[in-house]
Amino acid sequence: MVVPVNLQLDHFRWERNSQINYGLDLFALKNYIELHFDVYSQKSKDLIWENLKLPSTSGFPNITRNWGSMDNKGWELMLASDVLKRINSILTLISI
Repeated sequence: MVVPVNLQLDHFRWERNSQINYGLDLFALKNYIELHFDVYSQKSKDLIWENLKLPSTSGFPNITRNWGSMDNKGWELMLASDVLKRINSILTLISI
């Protein structure tokens, strides 16, 4: 009698990711003021779901499968200025 000890994963694969980033950096007044702007987009497919519960009638408690996708999009803005400059020290003010 042959008894399986685990389930066969026919279509199991690594997660797939794609990402795009764009950025713009501006400097003014001899680098006294800085402006940084970034836009990003990341897409993930075939996310790995570990320990997915199975019905008890299957004979197995759980399985690992590819399940779902996720999109992450956004932007970042940073404004910075060196408000105090001396020979040995610099104080930088950053606004996000």
